[in-house]
Amino acid sequence: MRTLTTVGLAAIVGLAACAQRPITVDTGAIEVMSWRGTLSRPATTDSSAVPMNMVGSATLRPASNPSESETVVMVANATPNATHPWHIHAGTCGSGGGIVGPATAYKPLVIASDGTAEVTVRLPFSTPTQGQFHVNVHKSPTEMGVIVACGPLSMRSSPM
Repeated sequence: MRTLTTVGLAAIVGLAACAQRPITVDTGAIEVMSWRGTLSRPATTDSSAVPMNMVGSATLRPASNPSESETVVMVANATPNATHPWHIHAGTCGSGGGIVGPATAYKPLVIASDGTAEVTVRLPFSTPTQGQFHVNVHKSPTEMGVIVACGPLSMRSSPM
């Protein structure tokens, strides 16, 4: 029969005590870079051609897959039951910058009877870390040249 030495018994008691204490590690806050913007009718849009005063917001952030981005666009004060294509463009509102990614990746905003809409899409590109971008909301699929809302996107960091 073996007996425990004082050192052996102390080691067992120490391990048991460690197993019951939660282990915490302070890793600090993880910052996630995202782009956010407020949408409103551009000053250059003729109010007689576009009587609504659409407002909203847009967020572009990393998706779970690092080669994709997730975008959420919400609007209010829109014409009920309308459909509005939208895209992220390079540059600033009114600059005419190209669409970022394939135009077919952007699901249109379909306005509810209360004048609101929200759409979330995954886009097939990594979230940019620099540059200038904006969101354009177009009047309809047949009137893509009329912008009913636009908003510059600004990069922001937020804790995860």
